[in-house]
Formats: sequence, C-alpha cells, structure tokens
Amino acid sequence: MESEHLVAWCVTHPDGAIRGDNPELRPAIRLALWEICKRRGGLRRLAEIATPLLPVPPVDLHPQVVAALSSSERRPALVRLVEYVDRSGAMRAFLDQAQAEFGTSRHLARVTAGFRVWDDTHNRMLENLSTLVRAGG
Repeated sequence: MESEHLVAWCVTHPDGAIRGDNPELRPAIRLALWEICKRRGGLRRLAEIATPLLPVPPVDLHPQVVAALSSSERRPALVRLVEYVDRSGAMRAFLDQAQAEFGTSRHLARVTAGFRVWDDTHNRMLENLSTLVRAGG
C-alpha cells in the first residue's frame, strides 16, 4: 500500500489502525487458564481451541507439541499462547470458546466476562473516534 493510501485508510479506519492487544489483561487471563492447564490434556485442548483462530498457528504451540511438554514447560507455553492469541486479535473468541468448554471454572467465567466488557468498551471508543475523524473533528 502506498503511503498516501495507507494514511487515507488510517483516517477512514482508525479502529483498525490503532486497535492493539491487551497486555493489561494477560496476567488475569493466564491465571484463569492455568487452572485448565493443570488438568490432564488442558493445555493441549487450549491449543486446539486457539489454532483455528490464529492467522498463522505457530509450530511451538501446535496441540501435539504442547501435549508433549513437561510440567515445567507448560507455564511458559501458556504465556506464549495467551500472548500470541492476544496479539492476533483472537482473544475474545478464544476465551468464549474456552469458557463454553470449561464452564465449571468460576475464575475463567469472571475473566471472560471482564474481557467482554473491556473489548466492547474499547470497540465503542474506537467507533466514536472513527466517527470524529471522518467528520473532521
């Protein structure tokens, strides 16, 4: 994309141009998901949920790869998984699917609900910003 087209796109789509990841929420998300990772096959299942949501699923987070990790390697793998899902813009869908599957986790339910509120608020703010930019104000 040429620079003038990129600038024009950013002005008309500021939500896409400035929507980033959510590093503030990652510690709470990891803590909630760690409960699942402690279960037999939990990390593998989370990787299975994440894989179709990711634009380029990384080899080191493939479900078969994480299933073979030792117990000491699982937490660093969860950190990488959460960060990559978040940076890929797939966190809401990932948490919703994890919550649907692991609905007995109260902590995950609270984190998922909190993320939805954050995501909805962030999206509304960006929509309002986009409207202001398009209106020239």
